[in-house]
Amino acid sequence: LGGGEDTAAGWAWTQTDDELEVRVRGAPAADAARGAAKKRVAVSYGRGDALEVKVDGEVRACLRPLFARVAPDGCAWTLDGDEIVVTMEKEEARPWASLTLSGNAQ
Repeated sequence: LGGGEDTAAGWAWTQTDDELEVRVRGAPAADAARGAAKKRVAVSYGRGDALEVKVDGEVRACLRPLFARVAPDGCAWTLDGDEIVVTMEKEEARPWASLTLSGNAQ
């Protein structure tokens, strides 16, 4: 259905009608203390109109406003190698033309 990436900013996205996936490079390396890497990551969705990913308090991706609203309760994230993978459930099932509204990225 579409997607894209901002290689300079270090993220890429793909979508289905119901959800989208954003992959942000720069995940913390897994260390011996199980779960410690996850504690270094903070992901927020605003009021369903934004995505912000931080590692150790440093913003890795700030997408505001999103093209349309997402359901924060239907969003989740995981670590996959050197990427933080954020899955967001769309409030309205339809394709997005872009991840952010034109001219408002970052």
